[in-house]
Amino acid sequence: MQEILRRRLSREPDFAGNLLGEAVDCLLRNEVVVAQLLLRDITNCTVGFPALA
Repeated sequence: MQEILRRRLSREPDFAGNLLGEAVDCLLRNEVVVAQLLLRDITNCTVGFPALA
């Protein structure tokens, strides 16, 4: 599943932006766990956590 998401994020920048927007919306609705999961998936499929450290 993660490989499919990785390919789509690299192929469709608008999708990546929309997914990030959804994570922000979840935070604003106090759906913290869902937001964390979305942000984790976005990070893992793009730059990765080691690059952020």
